[in-house]
Amino acid sequence: MIKKLFLICCALAVAALTFSGCSPTKANNPPTNLSLSKATIIEDAAANTVVGMFATQDADAGNVFTYSLVAGSGAADNASFIIRTDTLLTATSFDYNVNKTCSIRVQTKDQNQAAFDTTFTITVLHVNHAPTAVTLGTVVISDNATAGTMAGILAATDKDAADHHTFTLVAGAGSDDNASFTVRGDTLLSAAAFDASVKASFTVRVKAQDDSGAAVQQAFTVTVVHANHAPAAVALSNAAVVDTIAPGAFVGKLSATDRDAADKHTYTLAAGAGSSDNASFTVRNDSLLVNAALDANVKALDTIRIRAADDSGATADSAFIITLVHSPTNILLSNSVINESATIGTSVGILHAVDKDSATESYTFSLVGGDTGTFGIAWGAVNTKTLLNWGLDSSSSITVKASDGKGAVFQKLFTIRVSKTDTINGAVIFSERPSTDGVLGSSYSVWDQPDSAGNKTYFNWTPYDHFEGTKAYELTTNGAVYSEWGFQSYSTADLSLYTSGKMHVALMGGTPEIGIGMASAAGTDTLFVKATDFGYVADGKWHDVWIPLSTWASQVDFTAVTMLVGFKCPAVAGGTYVVGSKYTVDDIYITKK
Repeated sequence: MIKKLFLICCALAVAALTFSGCSPTKANNPPTNLSLSKATIIEDAAANTVVGMFATQDADAGNVFTYSLVAGSGAADNASFIIRTDTLLTATSFDYNVNKTCSIRVQTKDQNQAAFDTTFTITVLHVNHAPTAVTLGTVVISDNATAGTMAGILAATDKDAADHHTFTLVAGAGSDDNASFTVRGDTLLSAAAFDASVKASFTVRVKAQDDSGAAVQQAFTVTVVHANHAPAAVALSNAAVVDTIAPGAFVGKLSATDRDAADKHTYTLAAGAGSSDNASFTVRNDSLLVNAALDANVKALDTIRIRAADDSGATADSAFIITLVHSPTNILLSNSVINESATIGTSVGILHAVDKDSATESYTFSLVGGDTGTFGIAWGAVNTKTLLNWGLDSSSSITVKASDGKGAVFQKLFTIRVSKTDTINGAVIFSERPSTDGVLGSSYSVWDQPDSAGNKTYFNWTPYDHFEGTKAYELTTNGAVYSEWGFQSYSTADLSLYTSGKMHVALMGGTPEIGIGMASAAGTDTLFVKATDFGYVADGKWHDVWIPLSTWASQVDFTAVTMLVGFKCPAVAGGTYVVGSKYTVDDIYITKK
């Protein structure tokens, strides 16, 4: 029985041990504490500066430890430090004024992955910074000021905002006139009375020193200014008003001529010579305003007297004659019709303003509304700014303003009508207009190419929304992946005379991407280009699309053209395609240049 008990006890003892091979091994103990040899860092120290060394407390002698910054409570400033083996280093430079302490969380881990975390507070130690500059406020003193007058307040620029500074006058560059000044606390004072006519500027050199003895020196120029001078005269920016001007309306800006350029002035109507019509006007700040209704037929000239006073009370008076002029009553345009073939800059008509003073007044004209993109004004005439197209805009409205520069203005709305050029200077592909070269080829057909799904484009004649004539082709994109159709010649067409010319297509619709192309018997597939690159916009309005035939020269044999013009949506693979969108084509022809 005793033998059995002995065997059981031995078995229990063995079970409590961990075996490695045939020898039992004691279980690993985790680290129990972590320390840092030093937890301070001097501000402004460079990145990678050593803070301290880590040491781990562990019951297991001989363990090897790794250290890392870890997330958790107290890890707010982990990003500002790095650990290299067992050494804590800075990852950035610190500013005591911004961060006086930093908190990090560090983990120590033995080779068996047993770990211990703790937090450390790193203290940033302040170091004194020398002041970097001295400033002096004002640096101006009057030439009639007595000794002891303040020339300015001194201040030091210092990273250590709490530092106290002592200011003294010192020898060195710019200290020529130190003897003419004294320093009391932070104030620079004059040591004598100055005369600007004798000497208008003085230079002094000042030292600012903090409590630690760090210092900076800087030179200053103190300017001596004259005593106040009275203004010499009053000026008025405008002395002419229209007789229809309302009470309270602005007449002109007042200003004073004063030797003391920095002086501010107040303005009032004053009694005296030339003040007979003061009651018809009023002054608000530096603006002269009308105070009563004026009538040029009753009195064409008004006289007023204005006084300017500076801040010291010195004054000057000036008299002014205010001229009343008549307002224009109409604007005339000598012609309001222009042909669509007009070049850019062609004159539409001459402008003329009508008023009672027409014989003596000179007017300038400007466009203030309407189609300012198509028309402009130069030298008193309305001119074209772009090429015109009767099919797009048969008329345009513009608003013209006439001004005499004295406040007299008048505005009028004009309608400019665009006349149509009936004959096309080129060869027709699809148009109801006559042309100099007739219709290309003996005949052509409208061709419709099904897409890969067998869907065809829907097209029909439309008697409405035509660009010219009485009808146009309206197309609906029906293809599942693309839509393609065109005008194909029954026999090849020779376009060799047109290789330097252009193709015109009138295009309107909401289809976002339309391709226009040509093909020949000797060429490959039809080469399509994007209509949006040549003037088309999917905005539901007619647009002139002009494409140089040279665009297709690399792929089309112009002596044997089979596809006179083709249309495809989208223009290129992967382009924008909207099934069921509509667009309309009209007036298709080519020119020789």
